[in-house]
Amino acid sequence: MDLIEHRPQGWSKEAFAGHLSLIARHAKSHLGVSEEQCSGPRWTWNGGTSWEWSQKWEDRLTKREEQLERRITALVAELGEGWRVTFGGDPRGYTVKLHVPGEPRGNTWGGAEEGWGV
Repeated sequence: MDLIEHRPQGWSKEAFAGHLSLIARHAKSHLGVSEEQCSGPRWTWNGGTSWEWSQKWEDRLTKREEQLERRITALVAELGEGWRVTFGGDPRGYTVKLHVPGEPRGNTWGGAEEGWGV
């Protein structure tokens, strides 16, 4: 699929391509957060007798994931009516999926209902 053919009215090809590139960059970061979460919690040496699960690690990842999802959602909203995004947490597939108005296909196992993996 050539997303350029689905660009919103009033958007130049260059502006639309740049916008999609920014969404893709944030999607790659979102995947990285999901991979780190999937690898399991970080354990830290408490300095003396045992290892402790790092709540700071979990809090940092959660905050980053929320930031990325807010930013991607805002970028997709700028594209206009019909465009939407869904998020997943399994890094074995796409963690960001773009739903393109008027596009009857998708590039994931779920088809059009799942959207286009970014």
